[in-house]
Amino acid sequence: MALQTTQPSEKKSGSPSTGEAEITRLMEQYAEAVSNKDLEEIMSFYAPEVIAFDLMPPLQILGKDAYKKNWSNITQMGESNFSIRDLHVTAGEDVAFSHCLCHMTGQSNSGEKFDSWARQTACYKKVNGQWLIVHENYSVPVDMQADKPLWSLDPDQKTEAH
Repeated sequence: MALQTTQPSEKKSGSPSTGEAEITRLMEQYAEAVSNKDLEEIMSFYAPEVIAFDLMPPLQILGKDAYKKNWSNITQMGESNFSIRDLHVTAGEDVAFSHCLCHMTGQSNSGEKFDSWARQTACYKKVNGQWLIVHENYSVPVDMQADKPLWSLDPDQKTEAH
């Protein structure tokens, strides 16, 4: 698991706020849980009322139990590694949001190798002292002319817009 972070909103001292540091640690643990395919640990990051816009159907997922079905499919798809980079966190006392790039590599159960990038935005609420994800949106750019997702875009390669 690799995590490269940047913090856009920093105190005058140059260090992230307590909430931003807590969310950064949470996202480190999240990425590790996804890489380990630990379904119960993954689900521990979500509030019961989470609303998710995932890469897989349906269009909108309402609630932790419904979202667990999507995550269950992901944890059963073969060997993979999940990492996060360019994490940006903004946090108040009891609400926060983050966005980052997510990289997944591996091999499916059928032997097909994959190397894909996606974008993630998450909104958090602090409940009983614990940050929980209340909204999550995963997306991938689409080639509008070919009507195909662009899974292999690499953030380190400069490309022109389509």
